[in-house]
Amino acid sequence: MKLFGKIVKTHGVQGQVLVKLNIEAESVIKPIEVLFIETKSGNEPFFIQTINLQSDKAYILFEGIKDVNEAVKLKDSKLFINDDLIDDDLAVDFEKLIGYLVVDEIVGELGQIVDIYETAGHDLLAVIYQEKEILIPFVDEIITDIDEEDKKIVVTLPNGLLDLYLDETPSTPDDED
Repeated sequence: MKLFGKIVKTHGVQGQVLVKLNIEAESVIKPIEVLFIETKSGNEPFFIQTINLQSDKAYILFEGIKDVNEAVKLKDSKLFINDDLIDDDLAVDFEKLIGYLVVDEIVGELGQIVDIYETAGHDLLAVIYQEKEILIPFVDEIITDIDEEDKKIVVTLPNGLLDLYLDETPSTPDDED
């Protein structure tokens, strides 16, 4: 079994939950009928009534979860998926990316990934560059290649992103009277 994601909050009043995916949604190659929630006694199966997979999150309504009060009990639970539902060539295990070297196509080597922050919009790769932590959005528009063999991620940073972190001059409004 692989880590599918983590339930981060409820969604609506019908018992639906929002799951922050630990894998790419595109790597799911077969319909998901059941996910497993880690409990003290092992992995307990939870059957899916509806699922809406998006790039880095999923909205799921489990059978037997009838309202938000039942769903809130599942918050922070880790979900696991059967291996045969995932195409390993398409899957990205975000935890394995810590330590990967990040290389920008223009600037060159930026540094190693020291952490990954989960946000509502998308994950952020934390890289130490010139003794400062820079946060790089983990989105298709920026990540151009992930080389697992060389443990390297190639990115195309948007203009000005590095400047946001490296600019030492405090910004002040113009004093024009």
